[in-house]
Amino acid sequence: MKFVVFDFGSVLRVKTLNHPRVFAELTEELNTELEKVGSNIRVKDPSKLKKFVKSKDWKSTVGYGKCTRAEAFHQRFDELGIFDQSFRSQFLEKFDFEEKVVLPEMKALLKEIKKKEGVELGILSNHCLELRSWLGNDRYDIVPRLIPSENVVISAEIGVKKPHEDAYRNLLETLSRSKCAPKSKRKSLVARTAISYALRAKSAAQRRLGSRIRKKSLRTETPEEEGTEAQAEEEIELIDPLDVLFIDNRENNIEAAHNMGFATFLYKYDPNLDGDANVSLLRESILNFFE
Repeated sequence: MKFVVFDFGSVLRVKTLNHPRVFAELTEELNTELEKVGSNIRVKDPSKLKKFVKSKDWKSTVGYGKCTRAEAFHQRFDELGIFDQSFRSQFLEKFDFEEKVVLPEMKALLKEIKKKEGVELGILSNHCLELRSWLGNDRYDIVPRLIPSENVVISAEIGVKKPHEDAYRNLLETLSRSKCAPKSKRKSLVARTAISYALRAKSAAQRRLGSRIRKKSLRTETPEEEGTEAQAEEEIELIDPLDVLFIDNRENNIEAAHNMGFATFLYKYDPNLDGDANVSLLRESILNFFE
């Protein structure tokens, strides 16, 4: 086993956050009710809360990198008539903080895996554009210096989400380049691979357009883009998927990875157990792959 790759949400990150609780806490803290205050509307309305939580456009925009998570939140606020800036800023601040919680026991497990000779850690996540900056920000202390940035693949950057096979193919290419490249050149691979897959995803979407509108929709790539993609698609020897252990909390993602030859493990965080009990089960299962 050469790589252990984690999903971020609900695997590395503990899913303790939910919109209803944040709304309830904030509306109570701000002593707000559903009422008009000048041009502002302060919200404590179940119907609006439900719409905010169950908005259907979230996964089709943020996860594909069509906008940042913050932009999507502000768009929801606008649609729901939530113009109170104090409410917005406090909601986003609370959401940001809790979004980045990783159990101390999980960090300890990552450190233990990282000590194994020849093993590297990685992330493959259907997540927002902001994730990479979170991971690299020491202030958040998410997984400090444990997971190399060049081993992180984020759906919003490449325009492809799990369980599409291109997401796993991107992971293989990313890890293969990382494994072969000198450490001094590894960081440049992050942007290069992301741009390459974003361009490919865009081209695939354009090909799906009807011939009636294809001429209008196709965009000629700039020389810079062409050069970047050509560089990113240099032939490399892909690592064996069996050398990658992929851990995710969704069965369809695990099944897709398994079908492509990855070693896989389905991990379900149990909120009824404490952090140590949850991570101990995962630890035992991961270490079994090294025996």
